[in-house]
Amino acid sequence: MFTPKIEALKKKLDFPIYNSKEIFKRIYDGGMPSVVTGSIDRNSYFSSYINTYLERDIKQLSNVVKTIEFYNFMQNIAVRTAQELNYSTIAKEIGVDSKTIKNWISILESSGIIYLLQPFSSNASNRIIKSPKLYFMDMGLCSYLAKYPNPETLEVGALSGAIFESFVISEIIKNFTNHGLDAKISLYYYRDKDQKEIGLIYLEGDILYPIEIKKAISPNNPDKNFNVLNKYSKNIATGLVICMTPKLQPINRNCWLCPVSIL
Repeated sequence: MFTPKIEALKKKLDFPIYNSKEIFKRIYDGGMPSVVTGSIDRNSYFSSYINTYLERDIKQLSNVVKTIEFYNFMQNIAVRTAQELNYSTIAKEIGVDSKTIKNWISILESSGIIYLLQPFSSNASNRIIKSPKLYFMDMGLCSYLAKYPNPETLEVGALSGAIFESFVISEIIKNFTNHGLDAKISLYYYRDKDQKEIGLIYLEGDILYPIEIKKAISPNNPDKNFNVLNKYSKNIATGLVICMTPKLQPINRNCWLCPVSIL
């Protein structure tokens, strides 16, 4: 079970360490068993998966007639993974109305293709951004829709940071699901109108665990926004920065670097 508690993480230090190339190969392939085991070509699998999804599942879930439009919509949101959801912007780019986009987002969410991470809110502030952030749940599918040809291009591409963040978030959410828990009770993100953001907040009772997600091995000042949580009447625990670091290590009294491999 995933936990941000340092003492619990220290007990998991027998995990294998993967370098960035190995991590992005795993991201590029995604989590579909037949692709992971190599029993089917990745591109063939996702091409077939999308065609089946569009032609069978989508038509059962909705009165979507123009599957080309829906496919374009999926490509559009693939490059928006780890971003705040803006229905009107997507609608304008696809050429449909916002109501249609809301319906299509609901379809993808209900079928487990995407996850909407809600913002942390409290009466302590009225300056919190209210829109959820959108995350793809399988990074192989996301990378395929975003048209990355290989893991090497993905690792250095413009979306690499967002893809890495999505990978971490999706793995944590899957961990919750595998243990029969609802991630929506415990996981949030923070962003206010002053553009201060915390990538993930783990809520346990009255304790907030701030978590950042960075692609670097040794991120620069990654916990700079953790202190925004001090305004809430909750206990703020030691924070984490999940990144490419090879070992679990403190960077100051309030924050530790955590290897993505531990997930």
